[in-house]
Formats: sequence, C-alpha cells, structure tokens
Amino acid sequence: MHWADVTAQALAHRGDKHVISTGITPSGEFHIGHLREI
Repeated sequence: MHWADVTAQALAHRGDKHVISTGITPSGEFHIGHLREI
C-alpha cells in the first residue's frame, strides 16, 4: 500500500474534519489546471 493511502486511512479513522490544500510553484510551465488555484 502507498504511504499516502496509509496516511489517509489513519486520518479517516480519527473522524475529524480535514482540509486539503494545494498550491502552485514558480517552477514549471503554466497550464489550464493552475486556474483552479487562483
């Protein structure tokens, strides 16, 4: 199992509300998927 799956399952068992946030970095080319970040 991937480490992210293990972490997600552990957090799900806690029952708390979780907020996941992402962000863009200055590296790499800009693409249409970045629009959801602004």
